Amino acid sequence: MPQIIPIRDLKNTSEISQRCHAANEPIFITKNGYGDMVIMSMEMYEEKMFMLDVYSKLIAAEKQLTEGKVLDGDASLQSLIDLVRDGKPITEETIREYRVKLNKAVDELVVQAEQEYSKKEYVSLAKLKRENENV
Repeated sequence: MPQIIPIRDLKNTSEISQRCHAANEPIFITKNGYGDMVIMSMEMYEEKMFMLDVYSKLIAAEKQLTEGKVLDGDASLQSLIDLVRDGKPITEETIREYRVKLNKAVDELVVQAEQEYSKKEYVSLAKLKRENENV
């Protein structure tokens, strides 16, 4: 259940800080009975910004796929290797190893992002307002 507090309770900053760090979701602040602000810990804010960045990149990637703006993975990888080559010969085996590592890392990031997203419960401000009116 989301925490909802009136704006007058913001006077006790130490208690508010403790509540933000103890909560696993934002705290909603009301003014005259209506939603006014949302507060959260820095850790939660950084997590939300990270997830927002991940999802915006996924949306952009999906858009590029639907528009056909894709590159051949092998050619792209080879061109990157050519750019950073330090004089040692790059073999097909090395390219395969990097490709496997890269695919595994991307898969792990996607799974982690999906797990983090599925743990969260998001509540609309309209729903909070209705619940406050019924109290």
